[in-house]
Amino acid sequence: MTNKKILVVGTTSDYIEILAARAPGRLIFITDIQERAGALFPLSVRADELVLDLEDERAVLRTVLRYLDENKVTLSGIVCFDCESLPLASAVAVGVDVPFPSYSSAMACRNKFVLKQIWQKHDVPSARARLIRSTQDIKDYFRSTNMPAVMKPLFGSGSELVFLCENEDIAAVTYGLISQRLKKHKNRRMYGSIHHRKQHFGRESILLEQFIPGEEYSCDFILDQGEVRVIRMVKKFSHQKASFGTTAAYILPAEYPAGWDPMRLGNVLKHAAGSLGLTRALAMVDFKIHNGEISLLELTPRIGGDCLPPLISASCGLDMLQAALDFAEGKTIQVPDI
Repeated sequence: MTNKKILVVGTTSDYIEILAARAPGRLIFITDIQERAGALFPLSVRADELVLDLEDERAVLRTVLRYLDENKVTLSGIVCFDCESLPLASAVAVGVDVPFPSYSSAMACRNKFVLKQIWQKHDVPSARARLIRSTQDIKDYFRSTNMPAVMKPLFGSGSELVFLCENEDIAAVTYGLISQRLKKHKNRRMYGSIHHRKQHFGRESILLEQFIPGEEYSCDFILDQGEVRVIRMVKKFSHQKASFGTTAAYILPAEYPAGWDPMRLGNVLKHAAGSLGLTRALAMVDFKIHNGEISLLELTPRIGGDCLPPLISASCGLDMLQAALDFAEGKTIQVPDI
């Protein structure tokens, strides 16, 4: 009998606990050394786990191949739940000949500047952005637009080190703050140096992008065989006293703004994902709608995190973690009405 398992690439200790209990004996985890060392408690469930330096892609692939050979295991799929691990998952997928979004697509989604460049080239509605390497770049931006902007790390995730800059002076101070924080940041996998498309992007790389007003939304969607199915759409709410970009609450299901055609969202997502080279993916996207116009913020080939999986489960019974595992094995996901 063939011993088939799914490879879970570079996730966190809490997800390993949940997934290992949910699919006992069916998963192999490759976990970063620092993640396992920083875990507050040892695993309470049995799990096949390879603890490695995940910054060394070649060594990771060699270890995975050796493990599969020694244990007579065949991979039935690869899944990734964390942005910083997507390029590694793509590289391993090529080495073990298992379907997964391409390395180029994963890198484009990780690099917010490249992401926006691709979208602008393909007329995908999104905020204009520029790479900031000096205060002169900041001056050039505000002198050309004189509009508020959002400053953030090039490779970050969530709201960490994301700031709204109303003017050039605030942006200059913010630039210094983010630069210093990135130099000292311990998460080198999240904020590392990347060579992409013959360009070098250092770990201190910072993005300045046009601030888009309006309500912010997020959705998980399936791209398969040229069609898009939206799994869920949530509306984000911030708190006045919370730092900029921090989501305080979600509403699920979210109502579309008055006059908004849901079919339009599917068409935009199909175009945006296709421009990034994605052909089959279970993905999530953040976007804003203002005066009837949509503007995409970010898109990545993984499911939404934070409290969204349990929130979706509570609202309609769909287990997003299990859905991700099923999708990795090529199975069809039954999407309930939300």
